[in-house]
Amino acid sequence: MTEYSRDELREFHAERFVEHPGTEKVFSECDYILKTAGLKSRPDNLIILAESGYGKSALLREVFKGASHHTYIGKNLLNRECLLIEMSSMPSSRQLLLDIVRALGGVEHTKISLEYCEQMIVEKGLKLLIIDEFNNLFETTKPELRKSLNILKTLGNKYNVSIILAGTGLIDKILDYDRQFDRRYRKIRMKNWKLDDYFRNFVMNYMALLPVEFPKKISSAIFSELLEGTSGSTKEVIRVLCQASLEAHIAGEEDKLANYIGRVAKRTGNVSD
Repeated sequence: MTEYSRDELREFHAERFVEHPGTEKVFSECDYILKTAGLKSRPDNLIILAESGYGKSALLREVFKGASHHTYIGKNLLNRECLLIEMSSMPSSRQLLLDIVRALGGVEHTKISLEYCEQMIVEKGLKLLIIDEFNNLFETTKPELRKSLNILKTLGNKYNVSIILAGTGLIDKILDYDRQFDRRYRKIRMKNWKLDDYFRNFVMNYMALLPVEFPKKISSAIFSELLEGTSGSTKEVIRVLCQASLEAHIAGEEDKLANYIGRVAKRTGNVSD
């Protein structure tokens, strides 16, 4: 087994983000929500649906960066604020309130309440709430699930807060418990990669960001092996590209990087020999 230093791993496996057609619609929708935040009697909301490994979390961090750019100069701009939180793996309505309050910089009370959360929202001028891994809410009880949905409806109804939710297809089952909640959200369904020019362009654009001399041309067979070995998962595609680049660099064979991509892809997700 080849040993790699932390510096090498950090350099090659550092998080990088590449826009592609699958993300353009999300950015367009989110930009619209940001620009119209607080201007309508009922806020615009969005649900982003994608299977595990698509890269939702990285996408949401990019959305959050853009939202923060819109909302902050110094501490605040026009009293508009954006939050990005992750739904707990042990969800409850109380935990949701606690996560929001904590992110807003509030004091964590033993008996956290919706009233205190509302107070913090008013003080901070919250206008956009982004919740990642919203599918985790399906793991709680039906009463707690409904309470959590009601909390989010309250934020929109009383305080005109726009909400962006992201997660897997389990979100559809969550929405079955409240069809009114469902009707208030536009949905974007993201799909894993297939073998087409969009996939090829994404691979080449991502490789251009890596600290190696990347090949100007990759054979169709290598693209096929990469897609098959990763099942079209963005997370796995990126991991293969990063690891293949690291291995080719360590071996002094960057000119054979395409072959390393195929080799690592065939290991179906393993990152070392």
